[in-house]
Amino acid sequence: MARSNDVAVTADTFAELTNAAVTYISFQNKGPGAILVMGTTGTTGPSTSDGAYRYQAGQGEKNVAISDLFPGQSYVRLWARAEGLASVVAVQHA
Repeated sequence: MARSNDVAVTADTFAELTNAAVTYISFQNKGPGAILVMGTTGTTGPSTSDGAYRYQAGQGEKNVAISDLFPGQSYVRLWARAEGLASVVAVQHA
């Protein structure tokens, strides 16, 4: 299912950026703090941030293949959590 909206993220737990299995995604951290982004193969969020990418406010990816972000993994869903201050992530995918 396509998605084009903002997702609120906190430091407490990973929030799913995708709402279905996807191949390509665009997202931007709308700030104010940094976020960690991690992938998974299913609907259960990551239990660790090991291997996660860090995005500062204003940073993100445009139409990137999840397989390019996490080579060698079969991830089809992306998740994010704030590193400190709660944040908002703009997300678009088909």
